Amino acid sequence: MPLVGSAASAASETRLRLRTAAASVLFLLTAAACGDDGNGGVIGDIPRRTGPIAAKDYVLTEGPETTGLTAAPTEGMDEDGDDSPLNLFDKDLATCLGVAPDTLSPKAADEAHSDTFTSEATSERGEKQSLEIGSLAGIYTADQVQALTAALRHPDYLSCQNKTMSDGGDDPMRELPTPDGALSAHRVTFTADSTMDVIHVGGGRVFATLVVVADGRTPDAHLEAGLVTQLAAKINRQ
Repeated sequence: MPLVGSAASAASETRLRLRTAAASVLFLLTAAACGDDGNGGVIGDIPRRTGPIAAKDYVLTEGPETTGLTAAPTEGMDEDGDDSPLNLFDKDLATCLGVAPDTLSPKAADEAHSDTFTSEATSERGEKQSLEIGSLAGIYTADQVQALTAALRHPDYLSCQNKTMSDGGDDPMRELPTPDGALSAHRVTFTADSTMDVIHVGGGRVFATLVVVADGRTPDAHLEAGLVTQLAAKINRQ
């Protein structure tokens, strides 16, 4: 997973887990409930098409929302499961939430990843500041997407993620305000200046994960909101 710099043991273990989790987008940095229809009332009612749909149509692409970012093909995505948007949903999380592992790891009919979008700058003190952004999408049944949405809304979701990520130190993950169109948003802290935001978007038969890795800067909430808007609009047109 994209990680930068050194870290203490807790952050190190977090890195290890999230490297798998985010083989999921990523971009090889230096080191590294509500009883609704499953759309969270956010994406709205989605027509239930029965024909095939392709995961590549639901990943981040260049557009007005990516202005200022440079896109390039994502490398190192050659292993089975690298394109899965569910790599944060492992058997340890399922056990902690009290659900069957298959509930959180359904087999996708199709999976895809986006290009990697980057931005680099230098602070007034001459320190490097960078962003690396990408997304993954999978095609599932509508019931499977509803089950994944229910897991995100489980009252113990955040505490269970932290339990499986940390070694008893500080909790590495915290909740962020959820952008319009998203199901959830969380930030994982690796070091004081290295973070990863994980934002889930889904509805109908599509579940997608947006990942924003920041080094030396805080991710821009306005930028993230625009990227979510693009993904949610695509999912809404399935």
